[in-house]
Amino acid sequence: MFDGRTLLSGGLTLVSAVTTPLKSQDLIGPAAFLLPGGGLPNAFWNHTATPLLDGSVLLAGGSTPTSLGNAHASLHRPSGLPLSGGTLMFSSSDDGTANPIGITPGPDGNLWFVESAGNRLMQISTAGVISVGQVLAPGSQPFAITLGPDGALWYTQGNGNIGRYQPGGATPQNFAAPSGGTLAGIALGPDGNLWFVENAANKIGRLTPGGLGTFAEFPIPTAASNPIGIAVGADGALWFAENDGNKIGRIVTDGTIQEFTNGSIADPEWITRGPDGNMWFTEFGDKIGRITPAGVITEFPTSAGAAPFGITLGPDGALWFTEYFGGSVGRITTGGVLTEYPAPGTPPTFASVIVTGPDGALWFCHSAGGAGTNDVTRFK
Repeated sequence: MFDGRTLLSGGLTLVSAVTTPLKSQDLIGPAAFLLPGGGLPNAFWNHTATPLLDGSVLLAGGSTPTSLGNAHASLHRPSGLPLSGGTLMFSSSDDGTANPIGITPGPDGNLWFVESAGNRLMQISTAGVISVGQVLAPGSQPFAITLGPDGALWYTQGNGNIGRYQPGGATPQNFAAPSGGTLAGIALGPDGNLWFVENAANKIGRLTPGGLGTFAEFPIPTAASNPIGIAVGADGALWFAENDGNKIGRIVTDGTIQEFTNGSIADPEWITRGPDGNMWFTEFGDKIGRITPAGVITEFPTSAGAAPFGITLGPDGALWFTEYFGGSVGRITTGGVLTEYPAPGTPPTFASVIVTGPDGALWFCHSAGGAGTNDVTRFK
């Protein structure tokens, strides 16, 4: 590094099990990393070390240090530097197969995300400390997650269940959707119910919380439309993306469905409400789409091969989206001005769901695709 220290990447590294962040110079001094001995409770961690532009060092990956609980990554910053600015990446899992996808702000000031292949609900603080919130049953395959009206986390699963978990509470509850099959996006509706998409059954589902839960299902007119994302609009309806149907759907709380297309929509994925009263959605076919409450669609091209996936309203009033291939993010104003921000270095691919966190930063998941791609990234 520029100050004469040596940055080591990979290998078996000894990290002191202290509760306060270690300074980077404590870990990578002129001699070596910390060595065994000295009476400190230590843990071995096979990791990679990444220097950040502000002088911090990000350690990520490797086997979990037992004396540090369930943390899979840590950000080691020289004292006196604020945790703001730039892109910070935190490792979700140490086995290369976790496949984090959905993420949401939780009721506890943290963010919560799901590991689809890892079958876990994970918690990450705004400082980047990751812990296992709940291990789910094998084959659960959680996909999307949202905060419910009861302060609990609700999530869709590939086994056809809607899950409910109260952070710090009891064992998760499961509610089986009547038609079964894989489920995708989920959102809290204006009626206090949970609305979700059933991409295998080609339906929109509604779950009324409380007791054993009450389900209702509404078939999508277009066959095999493969719905993915769903969100509440300014008009009080739920809007959803039909990935294979190449349409945007709208459902009101009584179950009436409308569908819209302009003939050029290409594989819509995720959808969110914009500050302009319109719905904004991503198209895997390298476009960002906008649809008015009346169903008028406008599209804006991204760079070729970007494959936009997740989208959310950012703290600056613009719409921010992920690019599935390359792990990058993009920004589009309500006026249609689009900017893309390539991830630094060699990023993991398959960037998926993105949200605005309680710290005003953007947080998104990198889903599986090989070792090193199981990460949660903070962008500000």
